[in-house]
Amino acid sequence: MAALDHARAGARRYAALLRLPGARGPVVASAVGSMPIGMFGLAILLLAEDTTGSFAVAGRVVGAFGIGNAVGAVAQGRLMDRLGQTRVLRVAAVMHALACGTLVLAALEGAGTGVLYGCAAAGGVALP
Repeated sequence: MAALDHARAGARRYAALLRLPGARGPVVASAVGSMPIGMFGLAILLLAEDTTGSFAVAGRVVGAFGIGNAVGAVAQGRLMDRLGQTRVLRVAAVMHALACGTLVLAALEGAGTGVLYGCAAAGGVALP
C-alpha cells in the first residue's frame, strides 16, 4: 500500500507542475522527444551483435554509446549555458546523425570493434 501512496503523491506533484502557466507544452514535448532514446541501446545491441556475432562485444558497443552520452550531456549543458540551446542542439543533432549513420555503415562494412566503439561513443556524445 505504501508504494501506491508514493505513486499518488508523485502524480499529484506532476499534476501541480502541469498546472503552472506555460509548463505543459515543454513538459509534454520533452517526454515525447525522450522516448526514442530508450531504443538506441537495443538498436545498437542488435546491430553490433549481428555484425560481430558476439553479445559481449555488442554490449561493449552499447556501453561506449552510454558513456559517450554521459560525457556529452554534461558538455552540452555547459555549452548551452554559454551559447544558448538552439546553437548547441543544432550542431549536436547534425553530429549525432552523422555518427549514427557512420556506425551503421561501419557495421555493414564489417569494420573492427574499435571503429564500432568509436562511432557509438561519438553518437552518444552528440545525442541532443
